[in-house]
Amino acid sequence: MIRFSQFITEGPNDPAIFKAIFLAGGPGSGKSYIVGKTALPTLGFKVVNSDDAFEVAMTKAGLTMDGDTIFSTQGQEIRDKAKRLTAQRMQGYIRGRLGLVIDGTGKDPSKITKQLNELRSLGYDVSMIYVNTDLDTAVARNDQRPRSLPIQQVTALWKEVQKNIGNFQRTFGKNFIVIDNSAGENSDKNILDGYRWATKFAKAPIENPKAKKWIKQYAEEHLGIDEASDLSMDRGSIIDLILKDVKDKLMKDVMRSDLKDLKDIAALVKKKVEIDFKHKGRLRIRT
Repeated sequence: MIRFSQFITEGPNDPAIFKAIFLAGGPGSGKSYIVGKTALPTLGFKVVNSDDAFEVAMTKAGLTMDGDTIFSTQGQEIRDKAKRLTAQRMQGYIRGRLGLVIDGTGKDPSKITKQLNELRSLGYDVSMIYVNTDLDTAVARNDQRPRSLPIQQVTALWKEVQKNIGNFQRTFGKNFIVIDNSAGENSDKNILDGYRWATKFAKAPIENPKAKKWIKQYAEEHLGIDEASDLSMDRGSIIDLILKDVKDKLMKDVMRSDLKDLKDIAALVKKKVEIDFKHKGRLRIRT
């Protein structure tokens, strides 16, 4: 059985809070594979990828994931709905200041620049993993996928994404890494390097001044404390400090009701705690 102390501190101790990783790479690069192998979800990141919702919706509609069906009128309508659903999920993650992996091809640098500026304005530190392959690998892997694209589109998209590497390097600076996932490359070593890079980024102290200000203001305004002004504290300690009053009140309710089962504890927390969307996603106790 999970102890209540573990249950209530899991989110606040998320090492990826206020961190976002953009994922770029052409068709067949293996971005989803790299996400799993570099353990990004384990590090606390929420993956934002409309393809997942799209594939589920296509299956429910009884449609196949071939190029003609994907680019049909019905297929594109389903694609648009999947994108809207994914955008809603992402906003929920952002309200909680959760770690993000934003999965995309990287064919439109202006779109990424707009997104990263919005995230930085909220306090996020941002970075990018660029998953690279040679064209032969991209074509071969595309042919093996159920959701394959015509070779002309694969080639055009690969070239589009390739020309943006320099732009991304300038944009993200030190927070940019290329993982070569081409056939014949030493992928195990490249993935290990990616895992180490992602772990370091996730656990590094928050750099964005707006995140530091948000944390400090919340502590001072809502808890009447100024200990959080010492931003050399690790992030888990800072968030624990901010949520201490919430944890104490919930713990009293749990002990008073003599709750031991995780489901019962979760039900109580859901009943007592809400996200105040008008105040930057902060938690508050319902009265």
